[in-house]
Amino acid sequence: MTTINLRPAQRADLPFIGKLCARSTSIHHEGIGYPRCEDEGELLAELALYENSLEEHVFVVCGQAGDPVGVTGFLVRACDFVERMT
Repeated sequence: MTTINLRPAQRADLPFIGKLCARSTSIHHEGIGYPRCEDEGELLAELALYENSLEEHVFVVCGQAGDPVGVTGFLVRACDFVERMT
């Protein structure tokens, strides 16, 4: 079984993230989910729109050796949270 790890994205990851974004828009069947951004600049703009940060809302998927193999994350707003009813 292969081990993967998630780590918070950093500014140094932006070139890698940009490559994934570009591939996602050019090869539709390999596309990432929403938002489908053309490059890392557009992703940063989406994060800002949601008042999110790269370091807190985007995660780099790393292989067993620590090499980046993908990216994931969440766009959320404070109003997206629902209080749990007890």
